[in-house]
Amino acid sequence: METTIGMLIADGVGIVAGVMLCKRIPQRKIKWFSAIIFVLFGLISKYEVLSVKIGLGYTSLFLSILAVVSIYAMFAILSGKNQLLISRFGKKLLEFNL
Repeated sequence: METTIGMLIADGVGIVAGVMLCKRIPQRKIKWFSAIIFVLFGLISKYEVLSVKIGLGYTSLFLSILAVVSIYAMFAILSGKNQLLISRFGKKLLEFNL
């Protein structure tokens, strides 16, 4: 019972803080900040797993390629070219029958 009450209090504090931050910070900035943190945590977790499995050299190469693709996708979305990116990717998937 105490655990549930603790979670409810923590969630309530998080909701109140989120509402207060949304009034002061534009929602677009909050979305991009959270997206960048999400990608960063993904890259860190990939590094931790791959460095043990395939070695540091291949891990660095893989993460570099993944980071470049992620940055390209973010800029494509920011510039409004995401429809072109999606349509090209969709055509490639159809060519491979995926």
